Amino acid sequence: MKLSPFFLLPLIGFAAGWLAGSSADTAMVRPATEPAAPTRRDTKIEEGGNRAPATEHGNETRPLPAIPVETLRAALNHPSLFHRLGAMAPLFQNLSAAQFSALRAEFATLDPPPDAAILALFYQRWAQAAPEAAVDATVEEHLKGNLSFWQPALLAWGESDPDAALARFEKLTFVSGFFARSTRDLLRELAMPKPGQLPPAQAVRRIRELQGDGESTPAIANSMAAILREWVKTDPQAAWAEALAIPSAGHGGETQEWALSALLHAQTNIDPRVAEQWIDALPNSAQREKLEADYASDLEWAGKPNQARQYV
Repeated sequence: MKLSPFFLLPLIGFAAGWLAGSSADTAMVRPATEPAAPTRRDTKIEEGGNRAPATEHGNETRPLPAIPVETLRAALNHPSLFHRLGAMAPLFQNLSAAQFSALRAEFATLDPPPDAAILALFYQRWAQAAPEAAVDATVEEHLKGNLSFWQPALLAWGESDPDAALARFEKLTFVSGFFARSTRDLLRELAMPKPGQLPPAQAVRRIRELQGDGESTPAIANSMAAILREWVKTDPQAAWAEALAIPSAGHGGETQEWALSALLHAQTNIDPRVAEQWIDALPNSAQREKLEADYASDLEWAGKPNQARQYV
């Protein structure tokens, strides 16, 4: 079974944030102004006719990485993993897609190889610069039987383009079980529309589309509630009608129940009489009884205990 670095993500964020700004720890490993000369040097013609330094590895000629090998070794030789992560974090800043690719090949020559947490951070930063190339590289490593870093790369991609990252994830046929479910949920959460991003009715339908036939996860429920709470301020009747139109079959019923409850709570704070009218007009007695209890509780929270007792 391949190991996913999912469990490394909190460690990466904590250590990189804690140590990346420490001048005492990172000054000794900042990239040199001029890269150290490799053992063998050649030139490579780039697009536009520019000649760039390159190193020759077997029959392959590729651009020099932006970080000299000596600098990499200095950063990776510290006995503390937190210090190694903190030292490497600034070195991965502002690299081009080609430099990330070259650095990946350079990592393969190091003995011992970089820690899994450092490689996960590396692929995260690469995915921020060139997401498709970074994910393709992680898939290639997985298929070689190496550690799998497709998850941190996909999640980093999802920060900028969640729809594209989710579409790419669905093509990964080798992912299943817990990591498939957890990654899909995380990418869907990133893809959820935020208030103001889309017209509210379109946002509600987009959330339902992302849910599909799956369960109503906290990300779905919270995103739906956020959209509806804003919508009810400007057009409460349209918001209520859209919530009622959410399909109630299967897991859609969970989402509809949460949407109606969130709307009722918001409207009770604005105009309780309208909220009561909504409940009274519901044809479904079980749904009406559930929301009546929610309404009484909402009145209490709104500072109207006498009205709540009268309603009950």
